[in-house]
Amino acid sequence: MNSSSNTYNLDRKFDLTVDSPWLSRKSNTELSEGSSKVRIDGSPNNRPIFKINPLFTESEEDASLAKFSTTWNNKENIYGICTDRTPAVKNAIFKALNAQTWNDVSPELLKTINYLNLSSQDIDAISPNDLQGLTELKTLHLNNNRLKSIPADLFEETPNLRILRLDHNEINELDSDVFTDVPELFILDLSHNNLSEISEELLQPLILLTVLNLSHNNLKDINPDCLDNLVSLAKLYLNHNQLETIPKRLLTNLWNLNYLGLEHNQLGTIDIKSFESLGDLIEIDLSYNNLTECQDRLFYKNIFLEKIDLSHNKLTETPRFYVKRLKNLSEIHLVGNPIARPDTSTKGKKYKPLKSVKSGSLLGNSPLPDTRL
Repeated sequence: MNSSSNTYNLDRKFDLTVDSPWLSRKSNTELSEGSSKVRIDGSPNNRPIFKINPLFTESEEDASLAKFSTTWNNKENIYGICTDRTPAVKNAIFKALNAQTWNDVSPELLKTINYLNLSSQDIDAISPNDLQGLTELKTLHLNNNRLKSIPADLFEETPNLRILRLDHNEINELDSDVFTDVPELFILDLSHNNLSEISEELLQPLILLTVLNLSHNNLKDINPDCLDNLVSLAKLYLNHNQLETIPKRLLTNLWNLNYLGLEHNQLGTIDIKSFESLGDLIEIDLSYNNLTECQDRLFYKNIFLEKIDLSHNKLTETPRFYVKRLKNLSEIHLVGNPIARPDTSTKGKKYKPLKSVKSGSLLGNSPLPDTRL
């Protein structure tokens, strides 16, 4: 079988030359005007399909000189940039770069994108290729969509990502390696999803994370080691889940935590050592749980505490705290607990019961005297 070379004139703007060993005198070729696909019937198997991509484009006047290479796909533009992306992602990239087509997008231009807003786009799936080339991306909003999962290698080319919003989706599972390539992440919002567990490995790469929102999920049990590496964490939201206990080791390494939200769970008891490593804790919300008691030394080492919310639990007695240590405590909420009456006696006790707070309430909505502990 002889090799031959045929030249096809497409539309006077440029010429295309296709060389193929399958072409012979008996070969049949099909090429539609303006198409990027050439079908060559003449091989033994009658099926090779070639797609063509321009190596470079020139001005309209010199378009006839445009050169093309034959490849096995047409999923790259003239600069070799992947064009096989979710439509919403493509539109967001075009908008950010004021581009009309993929051929207006170069690798250098992609690196100028540091913010990408894909929220509320009704996206139900994201492609592993969607963020390719966005090496300087700092903020990504994928919230308020219909995502059920995230590709494990989605963030492979976004090492500088700082803020990631995945909240208000339908995510029920995350690959344990999905955050491996974003070690500089500061804020991660996974709230309002369907997560039922957090693996031990999932968050380990995020040593610079300062805000983690896992609220409004279906967490019933949480791996005690899943937060081990989050030594920079300042705010942790675990509210509106189904947590029944707080593992003793869960918060051990969160030395910089200043806010902890645990409201609207099913907590019945809390181990006395659960919060002892939280030396910088300023505010804790334990409202709307099933707590029947608050142990005297529960907040003994949280000397910077300013606000404690224990409202809407099942406490029958006024909590007693080592108030001489909690000198900054100015606000406590106990509304919605079946407390008969506050216990204000101090005789024979090394600790003092809660007598008054600067603001807040003990029973009902009756404010306490405006005095410090």
